[in-house]
Amino acid sequence: MKGGLPVGTVYKRGKIWWIKYHKNGRQYFESSKSHMKGDAEKFLKQREGDIAKGKTPGIYYDRVTFDDLVKDFLADYKINKKKSEWRAKISVDHLKGYFDGMKAVEIDTVQIRGYINARFEEKAKAATINRELSALRRAFHLAMQSGKIDRIPHFPMLREHNIREGFFTHDEFLALRNALPVHLHGLVTIAYRFGLRK
Repeated sequence: MKGGLPVGTVYKRGKIWWIKYHKNGRQYFESSKSHMKGDAEKFLKQREGDIAKGKTPGIYYDRVTFDDLVKDFLADYKINKKKSEWRAKISVDHLKGYFDGMKAVEIDTVQIRGYINARFEEKAKAATINRELSALRRAFHLAMQSGKIDRIPHFPMLREHNIREGFFTHDEFLALRNALPVHLHGLVTIAYRFGLRK
């Protein structure tokens, strides 16, 4: 160790140069995939820099794709049996139209603003776009928690002008119904299901 940073070495295996380094007492070996010693030395410096930043060796953040992100996002909805899974799938479908085929590291604030502009051109409302962006942000957070990525981009959320007032969420409806006398349960349920007004 020098100055608290990991010290590794480069060595040759056949015609290819490899690197060897340590972190937390564990030894790591990786191929530089190059015949040049200089390439291996650059690769070793990169790995040592990653470790100094707290990144885990052997995890290739640049391999995680948008599809990986949303797959885990939808799996989280299914595992936790969230009632709005259908809405999450709709958001993912819209996101796929723009981000499909991209790697997670390519999705930055510039790309997110590009998505917002594309959705505005499709006449999507601000509230709808925000819901879709929230889904993508949640997907990034899940990937971060599982160690698949090492950064989450900034998500510029929109000011909503089409907020609907006077509408209950399902949980709010249940709370209201349970607080009412039993003889009103049927009436309030019908009103909630069919959007009846006073």
